[in-house]
Order: sequence, then C-alpha cells, then structure tokens
Amino acid sequence: MDGMQRERDTVSLDMAPLESLYQERIEALRQEIAEYDAAGLSVDQEIAALGERMRALWDKQAHLTEEIRLLETQKSACIEQINDVTKRLRKAASDTRASKVLKKLLDAELVELGNERAMVLGKLGDLKNGLQRIQSDKQRIVPYGEKQDGMLRQAYQVLKEAQSRFELTIALNK
Repeated sequence: MDGMQRERDTVSLDMAPLESLYQERIEALRQEIAEYDAAGLSVDQEIAALGERMRALWDKQAHLTEEIRLLETQKSACIEQINDVTKRLRKAASDTRASKVLKKLLDAELVELGNERAMVLGKLGDLKNGLQRIQSDKQRIVPYGEKQDGMLRQAYQVLKEAQSRFELTIALNK
C-alpha cells in the first residue's frame, strides 16, 4: 500500500498547482461575466435610447410626410393660380395687340375720311362757285335762262345729294 499512498501524495501534490490555476481561471471568468453583465446593462440602455430616438424619428418622419403632402397640395394650388394668371396675361397681350391693330385701322380710316371730306368740300365749293356764276349769267342772259335754270336745278340737286351723302358718311363714321 505504500506505493498507492505515494501515488496519491504525488497526485495530490500535482493537483495543488492545477487547483490554484483553476481557481484563478474561475475568478477571471467571473470577472469577465461581471463585465459582460455590466456591458449588457449598458447595451440595454443604449438599445432603449436608440428605440426612443427611432420613435422620435418616426414621429418626425410622419410629421414631415404630412407637411410634404400639405406642401404638394399648396404647390398644386399655386400652379393653378400661376396658370390662370398666365392665361389672363396672354389674353391681355392678345387684346392689346388687337386694340393696337384696330387703332391703326381706325386712324387710317380717319385720315381717309378727312381726305374725302376735303375733296368733297372742294367739290362743293366748286359747285357753289359754278352755281353763283350760273345765277349771275342767268340774270344777265334771259333768253338762255330757261336752259340754264334746268341746269341750275340739276346742279343744285347733285349738290344737295353730295351734301347728304357727305353728312351721312360723317354721321356713320362717328
């Protein structure tokens, strides 16, 4: 039995350093677990903080999405207003151009009427002078008076007819 006892003593002597190594290793592992637990709490806190930030960001995203929708609605209304104003400006520009063309035409017609008036007045003056000469000739020359009287009446009718046309033209152009 001696041999076995010796063997046990040798084994127990050999186990002592192992046991101390195991104890050290167990202690190191316990410290590591404690560190992991502490880090786990910190990670849980960070996860909770991130969750709060994400909820806040989701709320902000929902708010901004609603604002974008409202701005798009306002944009559509503004575009409609701009299109309406553009149409009115184009219509006003078109009306202005048409008015300028009409004014030019009316000015040209007014000048033409003024020229016609001057021409008619000149002819009326010539007719008046002619009638006065005929009148004076009629008084001087009695035998030819009847013939000239007919011509005078004819000239008078032409003169009255021209005067009526001239007055009608002036009245219509006003």
